[in-house]
Amino acid sequence: MESWEVCSGWVEEFCINTQDHMDGYDFGVGVFVKSDDGGYIDEPFGMRPMCNYHLSNGGFPHPSGGGISLTRQTWELLVQMCGYLTEEGGEVCFEADSIKPTLEPFRITDRRSDGDITPQGEVLEYAKHAAVVMGLVE
Repeated sequence: MESWEVCSGWVEEFCINTQDHMDGYDFGVGVFVKSDDGGYIDEPFGMRPMCNYHLSNGGFPHPSGGGISLTRQTWELLVQMCGYLTEEGGEVCFEADSIKPTLEPFRITDRRSDGDITPQGEVLEYAKHAAVVMGLVE
């Protein structure tokens, strides 16, 4: 099936913060985002853009792995919410179709980690929750 590769560290951070919010911890929602003065601020669901630029020293996505494979629905939600960077310090992109998918077996998509450690579809559930909290979907 078609999938989109996302930095595994970014996905883990997103899932941890979303799970904290689901568990009722307001402080768990905040993620550091660059402010206008170059410092960092803490704001609800203000996830940094997906930082896939480092997966292959500038290529996007990394052809040999190092990321998490996402389904189209999950990829589109995360792009809508957070955007992505194709290079460090570059512009934040919000066009989901600008990045071409790769083909991966369905069983490994939308998991926080490789293998069968986390349930298939877990990242999608977190993305749906965050999108509802942000008012992007009902």
